[in-house]
Amino acid sequence: TTPRDAAGVAIPAGGVSITTNGVVEVKDTALISLAGGSAVPSGTIDFTLCEANTAGSALCDVGGRSVLVGNDIAVTDADNAFPVTVTSPSAWVTAAGRYCWKAVYTGNTVAGYSSSSDVSVGECFVVNPVTTTLSTDAGDGGTLGTAVSDQATLGGTAPQPTTAVIHTSAPNAAT
Repeated sequence: TTPRDAAGVAIPAGGVSITTNGVVEVKDTALISLAGGSAVPSGTIDFTLCEANTAGSALCDVGGRSVLVGNDIAVTDADNAFPVTVTSPSAWVTAAGRYCWKAVYTGNTVAGYSSSSDVSVGECFVVNPVTTTLSTDAGDGGTLGTAVSDQATLGGTAPQPTTAVIHTSAPNAAT
């Protein structure tokens, strides 16, 4: 499985940044590769995103605040040729921090396919805060004893995170 940004591009090791509207859209993909079994491969995947900023929640297997982003997503392929990649629905994150996906494939025991899950460190990614900027513009100089001026402009700010930091639909800040 691979954490991805809104465009479907793998999130780099350095993470992805919150936008100035205070939110970042993320997805996950799972590659399902089956061997053996009989009949047409099938089953479903559940995708969960968790906030892994708290002690005991290094991955999405225990602890942290978790949100079920997509459940019972059908694993199908028109050609019945696996492997096949399944993409989660989008999730929107409103706070900087460390997050992890968990993908669980239900399998199909009748057809001989066992269940599987991924809660590895490869499922984790960092959401970085917005990079702020500060520029100044000093007024014209003058003679000693005359007033001087300076104007500062702060940019790259975002709204305060929402109480729930993981959303299954775009929060108001994103619209």
